[in-house]
Amino acid sequence: MRKKLESLKKYRNKKGLTQEEVAKKLGVTQGAVMNWENGYRKPNVYVMKKMAEIFQPFFFVSECRTY
Repeated sequence: MRKKLESLKKYRNKKGLTQEEVAKKLGVTQGAVMNWENGYRKPNVYVMKKMAEIFQPFFFVSECRTY
């Protein structure tokens, strides 16, 4: 069973960002963001730190506990 990063999509949409815009901010491809949102891949700890900075203060508090 794959674990989706559902909060990534939720907060990305809340901020009005596209997958491509998030990818540019994180220095990854749009495909990587899509794979995380769909549960095919997991971001590494460095990318998760960048995500926390982009979506602060509430993003990843619960997500980090599940990995």
